[in-house]
Amino acid sequence: MANPLVSATLTQQNKTDFQLSASEMLVILSFLVNLSPVVRRRLRKMATKRAGYVNDVFAAVMANLTAIPETFDITQYKNDKQLADDMLLVINILRPILEGAEDTLLVVGNQLMTYSDTCYTYLKRAAKDNLALTETVAHIATAYKRKAAKAAIKFTLPAGGATTVEHVVGNTRLVNIGTTVIKFKVDNELTYTVIEPGDSELIATGTKTVTVANVSITQEGMFSVRLK
Repeated sequence: MANPLVSATLTQQNKTDFQLSASEMLVILSFLVNLSPVVRRRLRKMATKRAGYVNDVFAAVMANLTAIPETFDITQYKNDKQLADDMLLVINILRPILEGAEDTLLVVGNQLMTYSDTCYTYLKRAAKDNLALTETVAHIATAYKRKAAKAAIKFTLPAGGATTVEHVVGNTRLVNIGTTVIKFKVDNELTYTVIEPGDSELIATGTKTVTVANVSITQEGMFSVRLK
């Protein structure tokens, strides 16, 4: 399939209307929170894998309320379940818009790169007879020289073992490429984040070291991470 082409414009009124709509949504969703990377890693994730567990337990509780002690806050439990369902609805409404916007930006960015490559060739040709342009072209060549990305390094963890890796690259992912559950913490943190086999977690920008431990005491574990 050939690369799609995008040719469209947003008027100032379009952008104003969109901003107003977004502001109205934020008023409705005034309770939204924004977590730091550290807090996000520490929280136990329900996600899709464990949603069935939560749904089954919730249904069992609603059918057997007498099994739950009176000290348990059942009202908050109900509220949290409803809010989780509502947030999923909001995400499902917004996701196609966000995915479409991101894909459109990807396509337009690709078009811009192609146009810019062509124009850069023209500029290099014209720079041969234009000193000022020669300096501009030289600046572009130096400032945007490509650097090859380093491949992720694989590490093996003995059963029940742990290792500390230095010089990790921030804003990249630590990937559990083994078959056991592993957990990791960054720098001097005390709290570990659990990673299931096949899953990954983002390493926050500015992180210097990660300590990774294998939860299994019978099988080897494996993970990969990018180093500077």
